[in-house]
Amino acid sequence: MPIVTYADLQKPSPSDPAKTVAQRSLERMNDAAAPMPPGQQLPAAEIAVLQSWISAGEPQGACTAQVD
Repeated sequence: MPIVTYADLQKPSPSDPAKTVAQRSLERMNDAAAPMPPGQQLPAAEIAVLQSWISAGEPQGACTAQVD
């Protein structure tokens, strides 16, 4: 399933239509048995970015480049 746009993240999850794709993605990122991306766990700081966005109500906004 492509996740490219804001609308893609807002769709009902095929595996749990009561949740958005964004919410289900976060669950998978935190699932040690079936992590997303497959075969590795993302750093907690990266997962926290998505968690914060979901907790804020998944607001639509402009993307900006992130500089490390």
